[in-house]
Amino acid sequence: MKIVINNSKEINVIPRHLVVKDGKLFNLMTNEFEGIEGDGVEFETLTGHGGKCTIRGTVKNYTCDRRIELQFATELYAVAPGCSKTIVHRSRITETDCKYEEELAEELKRQSELEFAEMAL
Repeated sequence: MKIVINNSKEINVIPRHLVVKDGKLFNLMTNEFEGIEGDGVEFETLTGHGGKCTIRGTVKNYTCDRRIELQFATELYAVAPGCSKTIVHRSRITETDCKYEEELAEELKRQSELEFAEMAL
């Protein structure tokens, strides 16, 4: 899927479980929002000696679950197992060819209708 961030940068998002929801990248597998280019991120990662250290930076391209690429960094980072990342959303997806947002909205509407119908019984 292609996304355009802040009406300027176009990115090709490869994983199919990443969709656009409310102008942000959403991970259907983790049920969490991801970061996109320009967003702030903070997370813990493992050091070479097995300890943990906190990293803060600005997202390059997009995050995907534990995988994080930062601007001005030469390496790809992974969030330490059992830890989470904190995203500060500064950017917005302004265009996409993602059809999942509409499908997701329809599915949520159907779930709500089913729950309402079950409550009426």
